[in-house]
Order: sequence, then structure tokens, then C-alpha cells
Amino acid sequence: MTTLEVLGNLKKITGAKVAVHKDDEDYIKEEKEPQEPFVSKIFIKLLKMIFRPKTVRPDILLKDNNEIGGYRVIHTPGSICLYNKNNKVFFL
Repeated sequence: MTTLEVLGNLKKITGAKVAVHKDDEDYIKEEKEPQEPFVSKIFIKLLKMIFRPKTVRPDILLKDNNEIGGYRVIHTPGSICLYNKNNKVFFL
């Protein structure tokens, strides 16, 4: 099962909203390919042909410095980090 399929299933089962950084939205919806080495791109395309992953539509688009539950959003390519300056907690 691919990451997107797991994400889609979690969203369906729990009713949770999917939050993604606005710069990564097209990757989650699979409208844009991640920047990977050429050999990896071929391997990923083959896997997609075999497993046919489903796309997930994000519910919340984040930007750098947005706050979620007291945590500041920091964009990293393909992901986000969350930082709470009061508690000195940093999630990767």
C-alpha cells in the first residue's frame, strides 16, 4: 500500500482533514512529479503502473509561518516541520 493510499484510508476512516504545504499540493494530488534522479523516476512510474495509487485532495493548504495548534509551520521540500517556541518542541 502506498503512502497516498494510507493517507486516503486514514482520511476516510477518521474523517480527519489533510493539511499540506501549498508548494506540495500538486505532488499530493499527483498533478506534478517530485524532482527525483532519472532512474528513480522510471522506478516510480513502474510502481504506479502496477499499484495504481489513488490521489488525495488536501483540505487545508498551509504556508510558512502559519500556526496549527500553537505550532508554527516550516516548509521543507515534500514535507513540513512544526515548531512550538514556548515548549521548545520541533516535529520533523
